[in-house]
Amino acid sequence: MSEFDAIPMPKALEKEIDSTIDEKAFLPILKASDWVGLECGAVRQTLLGTKDDPKLVVGFGLDTSEHYVFLMGKDASTINLENAVRYAYENLDAMPVTFELYESFDNKLVKAMGEPLSSEIILSVKHMLKIHEVLDAKQLMVSIPKRGRFMAISREAPQQLLNKFACIHNHTWEDDGYDDVPLTDLFFVVENGEIVDVLTWQPS
Repeated sequence: MSEFDAIPMPKALEKEIDSTIDEKAFLPILKASDWVGLECGAVRQTLLGTKDDPKLVVGFGLDTSEHYVFLMGKDASTINLENAVRYAYENLDAMPVTFELYESFDNKLVKAMGEPLSSEIILSVKHMLKIHEVLDAKQLMVSIPKRGRFMAISREAPQQLLNKFACIHNHTWEDDGYDDVPLTDLFFVVENGEIVDVLTWQPS
């Protein structure tokens, strides 16, 4: 799906959205600090940074046949914004996710890639708790450097594997050959399914 588009919407698509928009139809979508929606009144939550200086935010998108249309503050006149946000996270929890364990990491690394909302898995306590269970890990290190990319490893994994994990993350972030939209070069620490810390990390 394309990024937020500020050009006028086709009339046919306007009619489609007007007829199908529902507070239960949105999904949370990660957006970086250069997202146009930040200047256009999009409803968002700040994941990294501050409200006045956001680095990574969560927007709420409705998937149409053309692209995502985002929940805007002005939509409060037609739908309940708080309900829309709550349902968006419930929709993410209900989204089917396929996790892959990698033998080259002694089955201590989980990947979820290729789906448009793979990176957003980090926003779901339900999905993250499943990864805790799969990896038998109290704490997780999570990498979401670019859209559609997600990796998680136990923070207690051997240092050699942690270094390898960090190298893959850094390569993905720095490689302009990837078409995926950049999100963040930071790592997330997850415990009990929730983000508890954010840090930079270089292989030792």
